[in-house]
Amino acid sequence: MELALVGSGEGRWTVAEAIERDLATPVLTLALLVRLAGRDQEDFGARLLAALRREFGGRQLPVSR
Repeated sequence: MELALVGSGEGRWTVAEAIERDLATPVLTLALLVRLAGRDQEDFGARLLAALRREFGGRQLPVSR
């Protein structure tokens, strides 16, 4: 079973708006990049993060077998 990290797009929008307004948002940007990188990785950390987001954040994640 493989869990993928998905998002609502709010993080991407927030980072794009910050760039447009010349605002530094390093923590938000890094969080977005980690989530995007987790989509391509098969490591334990990415799977654990996806499971936690599903369990505690109520995110519906696609599951492929």
